[in-house]
Amino acid sequence: MVPEIETTVPDSTSVATESEHHAVVSNDLELKAEELENENEEHTAFINASWSESDSSGGENSKSIAFLLPYLMVALVFFASGLIVSNFTKSSFVQPMDYMGLFDDSNSSTSMDVSYSYVNSQEGINVLSDLYAICTSKGIRAGLEETVSRMASSSTFLGSCHPLMHKLGRKLYVEGGIIKTLAPLVATVGTGQSTSLPERHDVDLLLSCNAAYMHGIIEQYLDEFGNDKLDFLEKQLCTPLGTVGGWLAKWECYHGLGHGILQNERKAANIASLKSSIDTCRSSSDQRTCINGLWMDYFAFTAVANDDADPTSNPLAVCIIVDPGTCYMYAPTAFLLHRPRAYTQALDWCVDSCKNLPAYRTGGCTLGCIGGVGMQTFKENLDDLRIVEAVCLVLKGASQRSKCFNGALGYYSFAMRTAVPASLCNQLKVPEFKSLCSHE
Repeated sequence: MVPEIETTVPDSTSVATESEHHAVVSNDLELKAEELENENEEHTAFINASWSESDSSGGENSKSIAFLLPYLMVALVFFASGLIVSNFTKSSFVQPMDYMGLFDDSNSSTSMDVSYSYVNSQEGINVLSDLYAICTSKGIRAGLEETVSRMASSSTFLGSCHPLMHKLGRKLYVEGGIIKTLAPLVATVGTGQSTSLPERHDVDLLLSCNAAYMHGIIEQYLDEFGNDKLDFLEKQLCTPLGTVGGWLAKWECYHGLGHGILQNERKAANIASLKSSIDTCRSSSDQRTCINGLWMDYFAFTAVANDDADPTSNPLAVCIIVDPGTCYMYAPTAFLLHRPRAYTQALDWCVDSCKNLPAYRTGGCTLGCIGGVGMQTFKENLDDLRIVEAVCLVLKGASQRSKCFNGALGYYSFAMRTAVPASLCNQLKVPEFKSLCSHE
């Protein structure tokens, strides 16, 4: 921590001239530097003494090392942070989708070189898809071996692999559970037998990229079964990992538990506040409009938007609480705040998020969310309806395309208190959209 140094210019009674003031400040700096140097020497001497005592005492070696572990972990964190920052360069980003070359967002406050990380770039999406394909076709071990290989060959991947591997672990867990994602490497999570210790090579694979793959699985497991299942993970995962891989393997396992525990607690608190707010809205004289504003705020300002657009829980699962149609409509706001202007990706996100919800069978979730994407697209590009046209056109079904485009038209009519003007409708080239927007 850099010490705070008083640099306020004193009045004329304390320091008569500017040069005298500079002398005071300079002297202050020298004193602070001397204090820091003394502190550093004392700290170094203390650590050296600890090592010396360790060397001379033999059996006390492990105690001294244990004492120094916090220092080593801090150093590790700083090293990893520096590595990530050094690789977090412009080459890690992609430019926004050029919807038919229709817009230039170089002056936008949501410029892509600021908002898009490698993980959400097209390259990052492709890498995640490649690793997923290897894991599902050749096995988890082969997928993690490919991860290690890419870390060695690509500085971009090396600097961005941690959040990407979190996502890989989560995605694979959702489809295969803990048996298919961890049991192939750590048999105890499948057999429950403490004698089935993992191979050292498999432990090392799980530790690759700071154990991000394992962390993602732990997060998803605790999201499914709750924090009451900590005992199982401690005994069947953390303990055997520590037995084979030592303190670091055990540390990474418990670090993952911390991720999952807080995510569960945060989710519970978020749902509790949401339900309480709904009850308050219901006591108002216009509860439907109140709940409409509630859902908009929920997706605009909760952790769904600020932390991660791909949380462990299905972000649309909360919509069953009340007024699901409005909830589905506002849900894409969360995705687009996290990934500005990624409109077509938001459409995919809607379809994927709705798959496991009951409303998916009737199309309520999917169509409602798609309409929300259309709404948000036009909201952010009110002078150019061609962008909405290009986005909605990627949808395969006519009903989905219509819902997407009508979501845009409906927003304009409501916000502007008038129909979309002919000047905007005349921009359109696709007949089915022109007919929806027609003034004839």
